[in-house]
Amino acid sequence: MSEDFKRMAGAGGRYGPLVAVLAAAVLAGCTSDDVGPVGTGLPIDMELNPTVTDLVIDVDGYDGLVVTDDESPFDQNEVLYLGGRPDRASSILARYDFSSLMDSVLVRNEGEPIDLTLATIEDVTLRLFLMNSYSETGEKGGSPDKAAKHYRIYSLTDTLDASLYPGPEPAFDEESPLADSDETTDAVFIKLPKTDLLDWVENGQTGLIIRDEGSPSDDLVGYASMELTHYLEIALENENTLVGPTITVEFAPELDIVPVTFRPTQDTCTLHGVADSSPDAGDGIVVRTYARRYPRFSFDLDFPDDDRMINRAVLRVAVDTLSSYGPLASLVLAAVPTDLVAGRDSLTVQEIEASAELLAGLNSVDVNNLDDATSPWLGFDITSIVQRQANGLLDDEPFSFLLTSGEDFFSGYSSSWDPDFYLTLMSFYGADDVDHRPYLEITYTVFTGGGK
Repeated sequence: MSEDFKRMAGAGGRYGPLVAVLAAAVLAGCTSDDVGPVGTGLPIDMELNPTVTDLVIDVDGYDGLVVTDDESPFDQNEVLYLGGRPDRASSILARYDFSSLMDSVLVRNEGEPIDLTLATIEDVTLRLFLMNSYSETGEKGGSPDKAAKHYRIYSLTDTLDASLYPGPEPAFDEESPLADSDETTDAVFIKLPKTDLLDWVENGQTGLIIRDEGSPSDDLVGYASMELTHYLEIALENENTLVGPTITVEFAPELDIVPVTFRPTQDTCTLHGVADSSPDAGDGIVVRTYARRYPRFSFDLDFPDDDRMINRAVLRVAVDTLSSYGPLASLVLAAVPTDLVAGRDSLTVQEIEASAELLAGLNSVDVNNLDDATSPWLGFDITSIVQRQANGLLDDEPFSFLLTSGEDFFSGYSSSWDPDFYLTLMSFYGADDVDHRPYLEITYTVFTGGGK
């Protein structure tokens, strides 16, 4: 945010002093003291007219912004999301390097090599760590069948490049699944073919895709990635437990060799079916966390030149409850300089922190609507900044609204649903929906008569 924008953000409306004078005059009339100088300058013929409410519905600027973090790329996220529901589908991708397996066997077998064969391999097991928040009793949407997934695992056709995601699923050998497993517990252990391990060791590496196909619960749930640091989110056996979608190789009992566990060299998830931002405000407005998508939009605010006091200004949006998931109470509205965001398709978290002015959270207006399934409308109190716009204080640097989740740097509005950790999606009706489009509700009073 420029210094001019910050200075104007702290300025009051031009009617503030007038209201203070009026209040002081009223209080003075309630005492027996002599009239002081406070009331002597008021125009005696000034009139306060009834309040008027206007609806401003013309969105004159919009961008659905991809929000990235310079300090934490997407492929370093701590959670991997899996789900098969078409409008919320996501698969887990992982790449493994098995070139060190035989060296590990030598260490564990006191320097004695072994022949790696189907007879000397007991089991090959892939393990997933379900996040506690998504378990049966978890606070992030747990349900009795949440962990009841039908996992199907395939080999990737090409080498995995995790930097390409989120995005469409990569090509895989869909005719030959490696595993087809139903798991109904939080601890997910899936047996993989021993013959494939022999190929992986020979080739040095392999890439896998883990899909959710035909599950009793096809909704999105989170599993630990190799980057996880929130260890309270998973059940660790001990401090040496390797985290992520790990693969453990166990050897024949008579060999008495300690199992070898491999973490991925890369892991990520696709989010290929999860709603993304539209470039057109008419199509709807999306706020997404984890792989952040934040909308910026502005309205055509054309104020007449007459004297008016903005009593209240509320930005109202209507949520599409059928396509949304996550806590609406975590939403935050901020103002950013339009010059920073207009025409862009991406923005960094660091730019938001440096430039945004926090306007309001959802506890300012219509708080009861958060629990009212019959009302889609939510409101943000933006009186202060609209007053400044009406008073001509922001003409040199127009602003846009940025609808976000509760980032840590929004003091007082940070969310327990960390926007870089948990996946949520709030979908709002767009400007083309006549009954539910976003709008500004501005209530004001016009002054007539007397002097200014």
